[in-house]
Amino acid sequence: MDVSRDQLQELYVNQGLSVRACAQILGMPTHGRMFWLMKRYGIQARPSKFQKGHQVTNKGRAPEECSNWKGGKQTVPCDVCGKQLERFPSLIYNHNFCGRHCYGQWRATNLCGRDNPNYGNSALAGERNPNWQGGISTRPYCFAWKDKEYKRDIMERDGFECRNPDCRKTSSNLVIHHLDYDKKNCHPSNLVTLCVSCNVRANYHREFWQSFYRLLQYYQLERN
Repeated sequence: MDVSRDQLQELYVNQGLSVRACAQILGMPTHGRMFWLMKRYGIQARPSKFQKGHQVTNKGRAPEECSNWKGGKQTVPCDVCGKQLERFPSLIYNHNFCGRHCYGQWRATNLCGRDNPNYGNSALAGERNPNWQGGISTRPYCFAWKDKEYKRDIMERDGFECRNPDCRKTSSNLVIHHLDYDKKNCHPSNLVTLCVSCNVRANYHREFWQSFYRLLQYYQLERN
């Protein structure tokens, strides 16, 4: 069936019918050809929520008269420090925090030991964990690792910043990372300063990150 522009204009634009309703009246498939005709005739499609019978407009209304008004921002206290926070109702949860520091303190108090929902879960413990490295996490560090000044010297060498050029900048806390993952190898050439986030990332795909930071150190030495 041939559909003219005037027919489509009358049904879709003037009467405000949906694409499906127009297709049923014109005896056409509900998908595909209707949109092709609309594009051909230069008729712009409407978002589905604005079809006839579903028009909702808040223009000119006071906030409390709008259909989705929930009272605006409300004041709730931070669960840790008590700081007053102004938040929309959709962003108010059972526990509210003013920042990561307070959230971390709350977790340390309420989600540790038997209070942790994963307490006693052995599904990914030991050799069943994909990051299992033979129990090296229990091995002791080298003697120099206890020297805070030694660690500070490493961070000073690295400019007190995360040395990962692809750092996501989600953490400002710095730690010292062992390139070969050997805790007893604390030679400066085996150590690099990373933020906590990048240090966690380095626990996955270890062969890649070891090569990555070795190559990075090589280029830094070449420039110096």
